[in-house]
Amino acid sequence: MQNGILGLIQLLVLVGCTSQTETMDLGKEELMVEKFDIAQYEKRLLEDSQSVDFIDADNNHVQRFGDRESGFVERVTPRGGYFTAYKKYFSSGSLNESGALYAYGQFKKGLWQEYSEDGEIVETINHDEKYEFSFEKIVEFSESNGIELRARGTQLSRELDDDGNPFWYLSWSSGETVGVEYIIKNIELNGRTGEVVELEDSRWEDN
Repeated sequence: MQNGILGLIQLLVLVGCTSQTETMDLGKEELMVEKFDIAQYEKRLLEDSQSVDFIDADNNHVQRFGDRESGFVERVTPRGGYFTAYKKYFSSGSLNESGALYAYGQFKKGLWQEYSEDGEIVETINHDEKYEFSFEKIVEFSESNGIELRARGTQLSRELDDDGNPFWYLSWSSGETVGVEYIIKNIELNGRTGEVVELEDSRWEDN
């Protein structure tokens, strides 16, 4: 559990570590605009295509991709961390969107912000708002039941139903096999109360 909290703290630090900033004069106010370093990215891409997908000095997995037409993306994942610091940039290099993505799936965690090209926040969404049974409680539940969230074959997702009720979906290998297929346990957890509903087992072949 402590590792999960430390990972989130790391993620908050990472959000501001790898980009440039520019100051824009907006009359009486000055606005700091985060910028993707396009020139450095293109230089490194020409020198070595692997340089935009690498392990940095702090042991983070860094991925950068994009172009001047579609814009750019940077993903930074701490080693062993649960979440990826995700940043999307306009084709000009200005920050467009930022937030935390579950590193072993695709759901968004916490506050995500969308920006205008001149650096103003145009929208903030709290993706955890309806989940009183939080990700941290999912970690506690998994540890107490011997489930490793980062293990191969384990999947965690979440979604709102048609009435806006939050649910978690967790699948993991039971360790049992039928032929070459693993038996996968599937459960649904209420996103407010944590109430567990067991779902039908499924099968998975590790290729």
